[in-house]
Order: sequence, then C-alpha cells, then structure tokens
Amino acid sequence: MLAFGRALRECASPHQLFGFDTALLAGIPLAALFYAAEFVLPRSTPDARNPRTYYSAAASLLVAAILFAEVRGGLLTVAWALEAVSLLIAGFSLRERVLRLSGLLLLCVCVLKVFFYDLSTLSRPYQILSFVALGILLLAASAFYTRFKERFREYFL
Repeated sequence: MLAFGRALRECASPHQLFGFDTALLAGIPLAALFYAAEFVLPRSTPDARNPRTYYSAAASLLVAAILFAEVRGGLLTVAWALEAVSLLIAGFSLRERVLRLSGLLLLCVCVLKVFFYDLSTLSRPYQILSFVALGILLLAASAFYTRFKERFREYFL
C-alpha cells in the first residue's frame, strides 16, 4: 500500500526519468499488479471486506489518477469514459462485480464532470446540443436498463 501512495503522489507531481514521466513508470506497473492480485486471490468471501475488492478499487483509482496527470482538457473526460467502458466490459466478461461497479462510478463521474465543468467552456448553442445529446444517451441507457432489468440485477446485486 505504500507503493500505492507513492504512485499517487508521483501522479500529482510528475517528474522525468530517462525521458518518461515517473507517474507512468511507477503507476502503470503498480496498477497492473493490483489487477493481477485481484485475479490471483481466491473468491472465498463475497463480502465487501474481501481483499480482491480493495485491489481492484486501488487499481482503478490509480489508473484514473494517472490519466488525470497525463491527459488535459476535454480529453480527460473522454479518457475516463474509455476507462469506465473498459472496466464495464471487463467486469461483464470476467463476471467481476467490483469492476462493473468501478466502471459505473467512473462513468457517473464523467457525466458530472461534463455537466459542471466541461459545458461551462462551450458557447450557448454547443451547450444546448450537448445537453440534448446527453439526455438522449441517458434515455437510451434507461430504456436499455428497463428492458434487461433482470439481467442487470443478476450482475450488479
């Protein structure tokens, strides 16, 4: 866990080592190790205190912090959304609840960031178009959820 804290600190203040950012050099292998530890440990306890849960959450948080340190502007929202979708796909395909919930949480953070930060930099017509597009996407997600409600309960609960 000390390495996790150090990697997060490196993400906040990037330095160079052999031409590479130390956030990347420290963070990416550590996140990969956390994800690997999640899959190596047995699924013995289904409760929230399972170490697998903490390893997965730490890896997802670390990848999001690395993206925050490396990607700037509106592309950060896109990068986080890609991470969230990747987590959702991995969670569904590997049947890992923690990955699915991490993906949903990160997707919610992206939506909130779009509403409260990204849209403030756009002109009025683009704000309107963005709200309409986001509304259509949220309605489509709601219709999709309603149609496959039982499957979602099986996967998320």
